[in-house]
Amino acid sequence: MKKEAVLLDMDGVLVDSEGYTQRMIADFFREKTNYDPDFLDLSRFIGSSGEEATWKRVFENIEDQPDFIQLNQNLLNYLNGKGIPYADIKMKHAEQLLVFLKEKGYQVGLASSSKRNKIEKMLSQTGFARYFDTVLSGELVAESKPNPEIYNRLAELLNVSKDRCLVIEDSFYGIRAGINAGMKTLALRDDRFGMDQHEADAMINDLLEAIPYLE
Repeated sequence: MKKEAVLLDMDGVLVDSEGYTQRMIADFFREKTNYDPDFLDLSRFIGSSGEEATWKRVFENIEDQPDFIQLNQNLLNYLNGKGIPYADIKMKHAEQLLVFLKEKGYQVGLASSSKRNKIEKMLSQTGFARYFDTVLSGELVAESKPNPEIYNRLAELLNVSKDRCLVIEDSFYGIRAGINAGMKTLALRDDRFGMDQHEADAMINDLLEAIPYLE
């Protein structure tokens, strides 16, 4: 079925913030805590909004566990202090895909678990803001991915039926959210973090490879 809207995740799809952030998170643990990041499963943060369940998975094999709420706040403060150079870490062909979608009349939505201020910084620094019809952050939904709420709401706001939406994700949580929403979901292949992407309807190696799936 021909698609009318493309719904994209932010981190790992539009910008390579996951790779950059993973390095910063490891630096945080080395500099600000007594925990060795080499013994923590930091990949659990990918596609997550930092809820307590995620922290429990990160520390799954650690006996001496910290106050997750306080540690999460300390980490956010650390990352906010560092900042992310979004303009320098655009994903390959991200802008070319966005230009194509707008020129062909597709509606474009952004569904990210990130905070709104982080999303706005990314859109401003990259110049991507002009391509999006609707943006939803994790703060605007009650349940985070893999719950499909963010994709269900985005489709409603765009006034497009689910079977006419195409989702592009990279993380396990994000892919499952798209699938749970009943939408065709593509995974942008990950070769660095060992993410489980097997539930996606199809795998793409480059964002421009999504174009044939619009038909």
